[in-house]
Amino acid sequence: MRRLLALSAIALLAALAFACDPHEPARATIMNQLPAEGAASFTVDKTWFRTTLFFRPVKPGESTEAATVGFGRESAYFVLSLGDPAKRIFAISTREVEIAAGEQGSISVNPQSIRSACVGEKLGKDEWNFMRERIFPNEDVLDFDAPCPTPAPVRDGGADAAHD
Repeated sequence: MRRLLALSAIALLAALAFACDPHEPARATIMNQLPAEGAASFTVDKTWFRTTLFFRPVKPGESTEAATVGFGRESAYFVLSLGDPAKRIFAISTREVEIAAGEQGSISVNPQSIRSACVGEKLGKDEWNFMRERIFPNEDVLDFDAPCPTPAPVRDGGADAAHD
């Protein structure tokens, strides 16, 4: 009986030791480094990285607050918007983002770091389908073959604006 009790205690301690993750959580911020060109500026509407959805829109030149993310290496996925009313497109990081346990990293969104229909490298059809089916299934985005959105002309309130 003592032997069984001792073995049970050892098994319990081993299970607890391996079940607990001793690492500090990883944290990340999203930085919108896309060009700011008035009405032609893309906003990062949403970002998915590992276990975390960043859902606060990030305008050019802005960053999110740090959020807890799963540590490791994986692509980051984005919904970008342009114009008013907003036209939305999918984007994916060109390289996997790696954030180690206990570290704070940043995910930069710029023309060199993403693939999309309109900014950076061209997004592939398989990538677009994966995002539509698995990452952002309910997002209202332009179809893969749709032309890139163009910003609405900037109105100056002059006489021409009244005739539209």
